[in-house]
Amino acid sequence: MSSKKSAKRSLSEEIRNESSDDRQSRLVNVRERTAEESMAEKQSRLEKEINRLSKLQAEQFQISEQRERKRQRKHELYQLVKATETPEERERRLEQMRVYMPRLRKAETPEQRERRLERERAREKRIRETETPERRERRLECDRAREKRNRETETPEQRERRLERKRAQYKRARETETSEQRMARLEKRQKLYAQKNGKKNSKDIKASRMSKRKTEMWSQCNLPSSSKGNPENSIQNPLQMSSSRLSSSFAIKTTPDLLPMYRHPLNPPLT
Repeated sequence: MSSKKSAKRSLSEEIRNESSDDRQSRLVNVRERTAEESMAEKQSRLEKEINRLSKLQAEQFQISEQRERKRQRKHELYQLVKATETPEERERRLEQMRVYMPRLRKAETPEQRERRLERERAREKRIRETETPERRERRLECDRAREKRNRETETPEQRERRLERKRAQYKRARETETSEQRMARLEKRQKLYAQKNGKKNSKDIKASRMSKRKTEMWSQCNLPSSSKGNPENSIQNPLQMSSSRLSSSFAIKTTPDLLPMYRHPLNPPLT
């Protein structure tokens, strides 16, 4: 104990009696030694972190491979069951799925739901890439029947969720579509509009809509109910009236506050 105290005392005396140059060189040596030690510690810590991350990545890759093999085996078994089942067994299996799946989806977490939707999107993509026209037609028929059945029994909350999913799907499709897909979609929509309205192109559709709108506006341009019984008191289309009848009709039966509502829809209101 006394030797440690004496050594410490002698070291403090040396520090106290050292010159400024010696003190400066000693501090520089201490800083360099500390920097070298910290760099070595930092290097070793980074190496440990890299090793840990590489090991974790290898484990995750192995887990993903196991999941993929398990999913593939499950899919093959499911396809085998579907190929060998009778119509009664198929109906019983579908009934069990209709009862079991809503219960399962109600208990799933948001992460599980996102993974399930991702799997469903990947499965639909695989199916559509490899299906034949006959299978595609059967799939669309099943989708339409399921959609109709769901709409008949859905609650307002389920309807709102369904519309939200459709809006999200529509937005995803518009964000990822190519220019060729966009042109094909617009041409298809134009054909549907033309088929629905019995017209050849969008200009004819717009013209028919304008004509219908003008007809509706003129059907509303009548005097109050007290004058409806007399046909002489009803305001007609100014384009179909003579100039004398038009001036007399507006001069006798209208007031400045009612006059703007009898103007032609294409003319600006009177000021």
